[in-house]
Amino acid sequence: MHEFNPTNPAEMAENLLKFNRMIANLLEKHSGTITDHTLWSDHDIADHIGIKVSAVRNRYCKAPGFPSPVAIEGTKRYYAKEVLAWIRAQRQGAFR
Repeated sequence: MHEFNPTNPAEMAENLLKFNRMIANLLEKHSGTITDHTLWSDHDIADHIGIKVSAVRNRYCKAPGFPSPVAIEGTKRYYAKEVLAWIRAQRQGAFR
């Protein structure tokens, strides 16, 4: 394993470039505007919350009050605003 050397300018520049790319990717990924018609897959929900897709499928989607899915071409999608509202409500202590 390579140890980071903060006095090596080339290594610092390389790490800063990697960091900037990571930040740019995150901003690009999450900069989309969520409208009343924005639909999320279980993968999108997992990504937003920062958990595994299996947790979304096995726990969140089965939880009381979780938004009902919309079937589109055989796949389940959820209105993003409804999911976000449900998440906010859980933060107030309703879901354990």
